[in-house]
Amino acid sequence: MGEYDDVALEALLRAGAKYVALVASSERCAAVLATLRARGLGEPALSSIRNPAGLNINAKTPAEVAVSIIADIIHVMGEMSAREPGPRATSQSIQSAA
Repeated sequence: MGEYDDVALEALLRAGAKYVALVASSERCAAVLATLRARGLGEPALSSIRNPAGLNINAKTPAEVAVSIIADIIHVMGEMSAREPGPRATSQSIQSAA
């Protein structure tokens, strides 16, 4: 497990992904970050990697971990859309479009 974490994270960071998280221990994360640093990725990009992944809901099972990650993605995307100018979709406008 985790054999290609560095490769995947580097590709996501270089592609400008809006949400990047690593499901790994803090020790494993530190090792992956050191590898990415050695490959020339800067601190701003590296600091955007979320570890531990997901919101802290004391998740124990794989399903709970998945829910915490999805909830974190929703949270991050909500913060990003709140900072962007222009109209935002509402549940009513989405229903009207359907």
